[in-house]
Amino acid sequence: MQVQKEPRLSINNQHKDPKPEFGLVFFDSPKGYSVTRHEFHEEQMQGGVIIDTDAVIKLLEKVKDTNDAAKAAQAKEQAKGSEVAKYSLIPQNVLLESDRLLVWHTPATKCPMWYRMSGTHPKALRNVTWTPLLFVLNKHRETLYVFALESDERPTLDTMTYYAPLANVFDSHYLCQGSAPLPKQLSSSNIQEIQDTLYMSAFDGFKHSLAIKLSDDIPDQRAFWDRKNLTGEMVDVANELYPYEKLSKVLEEL
Repeated sequence: MQVQKEPRLSINNQHKDPKPEFGLVFFDSPKGYSVTRHEFHEEQMQGGVIIDTDAVIKLLEKVKDTNDAAKAAQAKEQAKGSEVAKYSLIPQNVLLESDRLLVWHTPATKCPMWYRMSGTHPKALRNVTWTPLLFVLNKHRETLYVFALESDERPTLDTMTYYAPLANVFDSHYLCQGSAPLPKQLSSSNIQEIQDTLYMSAFDGFKHSLAIKLSDDIPDQRAFWDRKNLTGEMVDVANELYPYEKLSKVLEEL
């Protein structure tokens, strides 16, 4: 078993809490609509002031222009890189790519772990380190499977995989995509976008009992991650997670 005592942590600082700028409230009356604009203090909407319809139209046009400009800039960048993409090398962390499967691994990563439980606002555990992960994408099924790994080292066919200690992942290892669907393009050229449907999603609950080995002082899987968030400790994969199968067996199954 390959074990790396000091894993290479990648830091993801792109996650930011969404913050409301202002709100518009529309009132219907016999004389027509009236509109009030409300500023926010943190997430609390404040008292509003009446604005006329011309101002509302200008605000909405500004929002539309901003979004259109962002889309145009993104399209321009994609077009600029399309020629280079033809000759792009396979990323170093990709293990296999075929017409059917795309397999890659990621190192232990310190980034927020988001939860949205029982319809509440998303909350993040910001001091947790995700385990090294193995991703297996079945292109034909358009299904993403996720496993935990014991180290950051490049896996071999003999490497043991573990049940991922993550919410929204079922006991058959596939990720419930929910409101974060896979992108249309499924290839090694956009694995970042594919894996972000996991890293940047807001979990709504654990799907099975094999995600984490629980103890008397850790009553459930969420409490496990709350403890890791409090202490900053990394997951001891070999002792705290359930082993599954060697990578060779995983590839045969999927």
